[in-house]
Amino acid sequence: MTLSGFILLSNDEKRDVLLHEGILIGKRKNFECMVFLFQLSLFYVEIYCNLESKEVNSYRAFEETSELNPYLENIVIDDLLK
Repeated sequence: MTLSGFILLSNDEKRDVLLHEGILIGKRKNFECMVFLFQLSLFYVEIYCNLESKEVNSYRAFEETSELNPYLENIVIDDLLK
């Protein structure tokens, strides 16, 4: 699947692709949302879910690894440095 192909999918199709082909690699809180990060073959997808209703508000797909910074900041590597 390509990034442009994913973007063209309906929200239901996006959910199905992520559940069957995606790998959950992170999560974070963002104001009133829980954001889940999935990796597909050559790109990443964030799913923004409402904390109260648990409904998906939106999907955000990207290729740039710089967009992973909010997740990388939460990884603790202190034990690896000992």
